[in-house]
Amino acid sequence: KNVDKWTEKNCLNLSVYARPGKPTISSSTELVEGMNSSLICSSSNVDREDQASLNWTGISGQAAGQCKGEAQSTLRSCYSFIPSYQDHNKIVKCSVIYRKFAYLDEGNITLDVKYAPKNVTIQVVNGSHLEIREGDKFS
Repeated sequence: KNVDKWTEKNCLNLSVYARPGKPTISSSTELVEGMNSSLICSSSNVDREDQASLNWTGISGQAAGQCKGEAQSTLRSCYSFIPSYQDHNKIVKCSVIYRKFAYLDEGNITLDVKYAPKNVTIQVVNGSHLEIREGDKFS
């Protein structure tokens, strides 16, 4: 029973919650094969962290964790991993789940991983000999 403590009359407590913002994903640095990297997922309008969570899908690596310097009313998750050339063009998703109201929304990013060429073959025509060194240009 809700009673006003000064008037002792019945009262109504009303709580208003805003819907969390659609998650956005960004990278802290350029994604380079073999180098430690982090993806950051953010969702705004989160008034209580205990009611909302961020979940990652589409990538494997180290566990996701909280980011340093979180802003008030913004929920953030940092995902650390070491990208491989196989991660290039992979779609990674981050979902915000607001448990109290069964709300879910997701954002995604297509990974742009920089990597050295793989399995390069050079064919020499007519049996001629061709010596190629690193940095040489030819056609």
